[in-house]
Amino acid sequence: MQKEETSLLPVWLDYYGRLIGHEGIHLIDNGSESQAMKDQLSEAAAAGVNVTVTPGREAFDKKGEIIQELARSLAGKFDVIIPIDGDEFITLKDSPTRLLDIDLFYEEIANFLASGRDVGFISSQFLNLTNTDYVVRRGFRKVFVKPDTQFPLNRGYHYVEKYLDLGYMSQFSYIHFHHKLDIENMKSVAAHKIGEDRLEMFLTSDDPEGLRAKGRHMAKYLNMSQVDYEAYMEGLNGRRLNISAVFSELKHRVPFT
Repeated sequence: MQKEETSLLPVWLDYYGRLIGHEGIHLIDNGSESQAMKDQLSEAAAAGVNVTVTPGREAFDKKGEIIQELARSLAGKFDVIIPIDGDEFITLKDSPTRLLDIDLFYEEIANFLASGRDVGFISSQFLNLTNTDYVVRRGFRKVFVKPDTQFPLNRGYHYVEKYLDLGYMSQFSYIHFHHKLDIENMKSVAAHKIGEDRLEMFLTSDDPEGLRAKGRHMAKYLNMSQVDYEAYMEGLNGRRLNISAVFSELKHRVPFT
């Protein structure tokens, strides 16, 4: 599910179209309004992507349920469903600086199917640093599933520790283009994720990140200036890996650089 990802969608479709073919992609638009985005969606559909439009805040809040229902409807067609956002690119955790090898991708999917488990775990991400070709590794857990699994897909397709014994721990990670180019863009994304009903509460709280409500992981951006945002980016610690080769092979620049 995506909304107004005009910078990312062409790259995203090239990335996953190469791995599984456009006809294997199901793209749900959450009500994009710009003509540029509508044109991209039309082009995607013409290329074979399965495009549907499910607008509104309620659909965004229930996207886990929507994806789960879609997955179950595809049980006779696909062996594996990978719920992934429009700013996330699957890679192997041991080689994130190289374009994901198709054979290794399918080998890992085969390992999952051979495990007999209904759910596979992705245990980490590589988080982008805007205006650079670099990422840093972070723990951020996601899942992929057999279509008819009973494993509950939440709004962000995450898992928690109590589920670890239920699934297959994969070698997958993903590159996450979470950070947009400027703080105003990030605030816009944060406001959408938090929701208008909760936005004022986050803006006025002395401890917005401490509030236990949807979107709290985005709260830290709400009161940042551009200077603050750039300083925050500089302060993200960890080994910095150059991923330019991943995208140059697809004839794209690293997004948000």
